[in-house]
Amino acid sequence: MKYIILLLPFALLTNNINAQKLYIAPFTGLNLSSFSYPKGGRAANSILSYPKFINLNPGLGADIIYAKGKFRHVLSIASNPLGSSFRGKVKNRENNQNVIIFNAASSDKQLTIGYQLFHEQYLSKVNSKRKLAFYYGMGAAVGFNRSEEFYKINNVPFAGGTATIPPGWFYAFEQTTAQLQSVQSGIFLMPEAGLTYYNKKKKPVVNLSLYSYLGLRSQNAYNLVLQYGQLNTSYFVEERLTLRTRGGLFGFKISFPFCIYTKKTAISVK
Repeated sequence: MKYIILLLPFALLTNNINAQKLYIAPFTGLNLSSFSYPKGGRAANSILSYPKFINLNPGLGADIIYAKGKFRHVLSIASNPLGSSFRGKVKNRENNQNVIIFNAASSDKQLTIGYQLFHEQYLSKVNSKRKLAFYYGMGAAVGFNRSEEFYKINNVPFAGGTATIPPGWFYAFEQTTAQLQSVQSGIFLMPEAGLTYYNKKKKPVVNLSLYSYLGLRSQNAYNLVLQYGQLNTSYFVEERLTLRTRGGLFGFKISFPFCIYTKKTAISVK
């Protein structure tokens, strides 16, 4: 009997283990991104608008996850787009009907490194063999913009346009990187929420999440020249403006975590 009493504390410690785990979770997904806006505000007579849903980019990166209890500390490394997007409508002046509707978007890639803190809670029953967990959290990130030298060498105009035949309505645009001194790193807030599926061995199999990068300051600027009107008539308009971007985006990602380190710490029994 006395041996059972002596072994009881060790048995209790064994049942009160707080596992600390380190995961690497490569991810892929889709971003709706490169939100832009005109410097000084949109002109009242401009045909352009600036929707947030016209630039679709693949998302690639990896999360390094330190999990302890109900909390996850995540170091996120990603390749994210940085660019501009706009939409325009050329109208017939006589009847105010749209004759051309166009979208345009461009982007380069930037390295983004961020930290997030998540809280996790199970959605399935405690005795369930395969568990589903919901996690949510917030973080901050830095986006490392390309160097000034990169834009000097690679400042190839982004251009487009079309014309209708007949009656010859047209639009054409050309965009180039603006003042190089405006190039700077980005600062972002990173809200995210998702689901984790666990197998029978209580190991995470896959993470699915929705996330956003909320840009806090302007990262880059672009000079845009837009021309539109009707051929062989006096209807010809040119708009010259500067577009800015904070690098903001939101998207969906799927990741596959695998554990690279586990440490079990006994919790004292009071």
